[in-house]
Amino acid sequence: MRSSGRKRKLNFYGDKPFFMVSKELRKSNAYRVLTPQGKNLLMEWLSHYGSHSHGDTKRLPVGIMFTWSACEIDIHEDTFSRVRKRLLEVGFLHYDPMDQTRRPAAPNHYKPSTEWRNYKPTKLEQKRMDEVDAKKKRRILKKNRRRTDFRSGLGKGSK
Repeated sequence: MRSSGRKRKLNFYGDKPFFMVSKELRKSNAYRVLTPQGKNLLMEWLSHYGSHSHGDTKRLPVGIMFTWSACEIDIHEDTFSRVRKRLLEVGFLHYDPMDQTRRPAAPNHYKPSTEWRNYKPTKLEQKRMDEVDAKKKRRILKKNRRRTDFRSGLGKGSK
């Protein structure tokens, strides 16, 4: 029997459509300065955008609505508004008043943006990122030192 040429999905993370997040995005300053709620909401936005844009293959000229009521994660409405505003500030979302509908109280439309690549952290944010990097480096060095000591017989319990 001939195969159709398509590989069967393994469904490790479910059988529904999903998206992948690039290392470029995860290592960016804009992503690193987000709070855990911000990262969670960004994942929700990427999922929402991916389903509307058919996996980032279809342009959305006026953007898409990104409202709390359509959000599938457990987040308070005030937190949603605050974090969405932060996503706009760091450049993950774009809001253009000209793309909005002219109906009163209509939800705003948002577009994906690549401005996150150019985000410059504040001094406080940069200090926090430097501290996290230094702490990780110290832990790695400590782990390497313990491994070297153990291999050379200097580990605990040796005589």
